[in-house]
Amino acid sequence: MLITGMTRHRTLHHLTATTIFGLALFSACSSTSRSADTATVPASTSAASTTEATAIVAPATTLAPATTLAPATTAPTPTTLPPAPPATIAPNIAPAPATCVTPSSDSEPVELIITDNGVLFDGAPAPSCMRVPESFRFRFTNSAEGDATVAFGEGNGTVAAGDSELTDPLGEIFFVGDEFQIAIAELATVIDVEVIAIP
Repeated sequence: MLITGMTRHRTLHHLTATTIFGLALFSACSSTSRSADTATVPASTSAASTTEATAIVAPATTLAPATTLAPATTAPTPTTLPPAPPATIAPNIAPAPATCVTPSSDSEPVELIITDNGVLFDGAPAPSCMRVPESFRFRFTNSAEGDATVAFGEGNGTVAAGDSELTDPLGEIFFVGDEFQIAIAELATVIDVEVIAIP
């Protein structure tokens, strides 16, 4: 009986302790759950309040003013220059052909007088062109202060001051139709001569 009573007593004591421990554990869990609920609710409210406050505080976006386009620039009117006057071109005037002198029969021999200022024929400056019959001769008279170098066709010679030189008839030196030059170097004088037939 004692063993049985002790066993019952121990069993009762064990059940009682288990019940008390269970109640204490339930009470602790209930407190923890309430604390968690209490803590959770304010947190959500606080977050919502913060979001709402943020939405209220954020300033409205200000739109930039529209860009004003500059007025189109008008190109200046080009200046029209008056037309340039036509260039004046000097006419190309060919020199007049030299007039050839044909000595008369009274001028045979044909005398050319050399002076310090030029060559004379019949008292006038010698022409630049002569047409002389093949039977005529030339005489060179040097009236200058110095000697004169005379070129006669292919030949040349010196005529001393105060002297005269006479050539052979042209027909003995040239043919009819031949052309040659008489040149006095000291005076830069040139005479073109054409041999013609006897008139």
